[in-house]
Amino acid sequence: MFENEVIGSVHFPELSNKHSKCEIGYYIGSKWWGKGFTSEATKEIARYAFEDINAHKLKAWHHSDNIASGLVLQKLGMIIEGECKQEMILKDGTYSDIKEYGLLKDTWDHLHR
Repeated sequence: MFENEVIGSVHFPELSNKHSKCEIGYYIGSKWWGKGFTSEATKEIARYAFEDINAHKLKAWHHSDNIASGLVLQKLGMIIEGECKQEMILKDGTYSDIKEYGLLKDTWDHLHR
């Protein structure tokens, strides 16, 4: 089914030791939307962040009009911490608002006992 085919990517920059937080980002091709791959991948990254490297906080963001991406983050237990107006410039030269999310280790532990 996936032989020699890239369906998306997840990025997870190194833990900032000073603040004990990290950020997760992802992209998946439209052919694979709605199949649970992104939710599965982000859940494993969150597990790794909190259980293996002892992060205190996981952060993420998405374009405000990308509701499906917000649902992925909410499934992890993340909450909206803010919205930044016209934060990102798009290929067509217009600007996009973004929503920023956060998840604390204590919340993760409570949700995944």
